[in-house]
Amino acid sequence: MKTVAKVPYSKTPYTSKIIKDFLSRDIKLTDFYNRDYDTANIEEQISQKRLNYSSQNRKVLCNALRKQYKDIPLTQKSSKHLEYLKKENAFTITTGHQLNLFTGPLYALYKVIDTLKTADLLSQKYTDYHFVPIFWMASEDHDFQEINHFRTQDSYNEITTIKWDIEDFKNNQAVGGMSFLDKAYGKIYRELSVVLKNTYRESSEFLLDLFEKSYKGNDLSKATRILLNTLFGDYGLLCLDGNHASLKELFKPFMRNDLQHHHANDTVSKTSSHLKDIAYKAQAYPRDVNLFYINNDNTRSRISWDEAYQKYHLVGTDIYKEASLLFEELEQHPSRFSPNVILRPLYQEVVLPNLAYIGGGGELSYWLQLKDFFDSQSVVFPMLKHRCAALLVSDKWHDKSQDLSLSYEDLFQHRKDFLDQQLESRSKSLVDFTSEKSRLEGFFNQIYEIALQTDKSFITAVKASQEKQHQQLIVLEKKLLKAERKKHQITLQRLERIYDILFPDQKLQERYLNFISFYALYKKDFIQALYKNIDTEFEGFTVIVY
Repeated sequence: MKTVAKVPYSKTPYTSKIIKDFLSRDIKLTDFYNRDYDTANIEEQISQKRLNYSSQNRKVLCNALRKQYKDIPLTQKSSKHLEYLKKENAFTITTGHQLNLFTGPLYALYKVIDTLKTADLLSQKYTDYHFVPIFWMASEDHDFQEINHFRTQDSYNEITTIKWDIEDFKNNQAVGGMSFLDKAYGKIYRELSVVLKNTYRESSEFLLDLFEKSYKGNDLSKATRILLNTLFGDYGLLCLDGNHASLKELFKPFMRNDLQHHHANDTVSKTSSHLKDIAYKAQAYPRDVNLFYINNDNTRSRISWDEAYQKYHLVGTDIYKEASLLFEELEQHPSRFSPNVILRPLYQEVVLPNLAYIGGGGELSYWLQLKDFFDSQSVVFPMLKHRCAALLVSDKWHDKSQDLSLSYEDLFQHRKDFLDQQLESRSKSLVDFTSEKSRLEGFFNQIYEIALQTDKSFITAVKASQEKQHQQLIVLEKKLLKAERKKHQITLQRLERIYDILFPDQKLQERYLNFISFYALYKKDFIQALYKNIDTEFEGFTVIVY
């Protein structure tokens, strides 16, 4: 593998305005985060976090991690990191993700690699401290349809979707507790086996063994922990499941506050309004109560205050709870309560000695709504770092791109824009009648002036003539463009093929394909190659040829 190009996020249409402005350090956004992620700012962040994180929280965190790893052998480096976490000079660098089947899309791995490399870089620079990479497991999410599949690509570039189907699936189940029973597991294993053995015979046994050891008989949380420990344990990654009673015990005061005083709703709504005033759209929306209730059947019900009944309602059920009884239940059983997207970041920062959160554009967009809320809760807001990204290109398709003199920056466009640009740049004649249309409009403006001064009844005829001429120009433009396309048809077909291979289904590769299509070629060398080639300090896509 080798790096052949880098494409900044600012040069792609896949990055929102707020993230482009955040990455360019636009002054309009400086009030919405704590400080820039920069190695020079680390000690200042440490000083602030150290005063905000108690030794008791640290002890609870380490004990929780020990329990969560009790049946999973820690690697030497992960074990060392867990020992570091006991020390007052140890801090975390964190990323998080949904518990997608077999990691889901590629970018989940890129988030982890960014976290690992960032922690390693800081450890080398600041030897008085320890920096521990953490993967926050979104085990309480209930978006099953988003996590129950992954896609592979074979050597013929055919896409196969492997899907986890559950016959008695209940809506709003917390996915982390969902188990791989024999029937569901067997179906996935058989489908994966066919794909791997047809395409990657030499690697199929290894990958199937990895899948079996991770998933068979386990729930999704444990399966994900085993899988990530296998892939990244040698790099020292620790996976933390927030759905843990002792961790939620630490978060009780904040959950009670949300139930009683609605600070999150009030504060985040104001921040969202301020962002709207400077032309940014909110990514997440607070509610009067930002908690779910985890029922006995592992489903999550949103908690809402019902003004008419003067009780709390578990939305989607006929259950209402008196305030005093719900508060008592929170006190006795905090594990029954689950934070939503607004409270989850606060929960994470309460239980972790965290310095920085590494996430994608969508995640950072909603983190930018939370700074004032964190301040209101006296919790230190972490530094925000946009995750790294990559495009993996086989040497075959890289060579084809070079033969056509393509730059990768050109490729990072929407399909139609890319093809139109290529057609225009390769055409000897420029098929664009914009200037002619403008001249036509100017000509008819003069005719209008003459008609107004002579006989206004001619204006309707002038308008009709103008529209007719305008439509004729459009028709002529389309015909000439069609002729140009025909002239360059073979080249365009080659361009279309390259684009469709690198951007399957017109989507970013990292958001569409699973890692096994590439891992099968390299096994553990794949992770090492990614770690070596992806530039986590570059804000954009690293193009890697394999």
